Amino acid sequence: LFAWLFGPIIIFSQSRNLEIRDSLLEQLKLQIKPEEQFEILTEICNTYVYTSQSDSVFYYSNQMKELAQRLECDSLYGTALAYEGCAFSMTKETDTAISRYFESLSILEKGNYYYRKSFVLKQIAFVFRDLKDYSSSVAYLNKAKIYLPAGILPNRVYTNLADAYIGLMEIDSALIYAQKAHRITNKHEDSYGYCRSLYLLGIIYIHKQFPDLGLTYLNECLKFSRDQQIVPTQITSLSKMAQYELKQQHFAIAKSYALQSVAISKQQMQKSSLLEDYHVLEDIYIKENKKDSFLFYQQLKSQLEQSFEAESFVNNLQQHKINQFLLEQEQTVKNQKAALAYKQKVQYSLILLIIICLLAFIMIFSSTFLANMKVISFMSTLIILSSFEFLSLLFHPILEEITHHSPWQMLMMLSLMAIIFIPAKQKLEEYMHRIFEARIRSAKLKYAQKYMNEMN
Repeated sequence: LFAWLFGPIIIFSQSRNLEIRDSLLEQLKLQIKPEEQFEILTEICNTYVYTSQSDSVFYYSNQMKELAQRLECDSLYGTALAYEGCAFSMTKETDTAISRYFESLSILEKGNYYYRKSFVLKQIAFVFRDLKDYSSSVAYLNKAKIYLPAGILPNRVYTNLADAYIGLMEIDSALIYAQKAHRITNKHEDSYGYCRSLYLLGIIYIHKQFPDLGLTYLNECLKFSRDQQIVPTQITSLSKMAQYELKQQHFAIAKSYALQSVAISKQQMQKSSLLEDYHVLEDIYIKENKKDSFLFYQQLKSQLEQSFEAESFVNNLQQHKINQFLLEQEQTVKNQKAALAYKQKVQYSLILLIIICLLAFIMIFSSTFLANMKVISFMSTLIILSSFEFLSLLFHPILEEITHHSPWQMLMMLSLMAIIFIPAKQKLEEYMHRIFEARIRSAKLKYAQKYMNEMN
């Protein structure tokens, strides 16, 4: 009955996605460079992610890994791991997905792979959003925002930030990011991103008590989603409008929207939307005193709630695993920092020891009759320069912390150090020159006196 009534609405043509995939598969058969082959495999993976075909994502991400290993390229291997993480996320193996994402991130952080890092951080944020951990989701999306490149990725980051802030009930922050997403998105180049921004603006304005404006955005989202045959935003728009109309006691309109949403959600197996729609229909039928329909939807809702309880248990278990993994990651980072600090201390100690040894050598050498002023002058200059560079090395981390890595502030501080160090270096050179010249004269005089005494 649903299919017959709402068939024209729920037809989801993926012909454009299939055309892109077929074109990419044809390109893959050509004789092309391995790097170009990797980019094509990435785009093929994206088409399967869009259609939620996890087996195909696994298959092509493994091909990407093999190609990256053959090329011995860390950035490509990190990208392949991220897509493998996507596949695990699609099969609800959340703990495995998050471990792949963090492994990918640790590789990509070694270089300036801004797009790839932003993509991985966004995927990590998705995992936390699905687990209802909106604070962690916001934290990772804000990190992803730092590396944002051009393209559709900014829209995805901004819309997910808006979504996470709605989850946290920080509606003003959600509005800022929804407006940003809407402003930067071209509806012809990124129709899904455009629909998402319309949907988010709609529910945000309803939250802010501007229902007319909110419904305008939701209706625009629904119309554009139908024109472009984008199913997810059709479902969410219909569901939210059904809930709003129910609150306004417009039962006929609410029922129409809810039934349309149920028809599409069943086709796409969208359990969360189905549960919301069943709740709306259950409320409508009890108020209309239609007991059979009420009992039917109550039974469907109960069955779904039971499956959600099982999923919630699994999600909580995975959340514990993820928290443990994050603690281990944090401890690993601390250990790495401690090891690096120890290594630096050892290196600084060796540099200081070398300077002291050079100074001891020049002191001993200057006390012998073999001492040469040119050699002494060269050695003293070397010691002074090494000492001042050693001081610069010691001060550099402190300067970075004080200036917050600002190039201009760093330049000013280093210039100030140079103003102090250069005159000090000259004075020290003159002082050491006088000291060693006096020591050489004294040593040679003693040697001459000793020689004269021996002659006499």
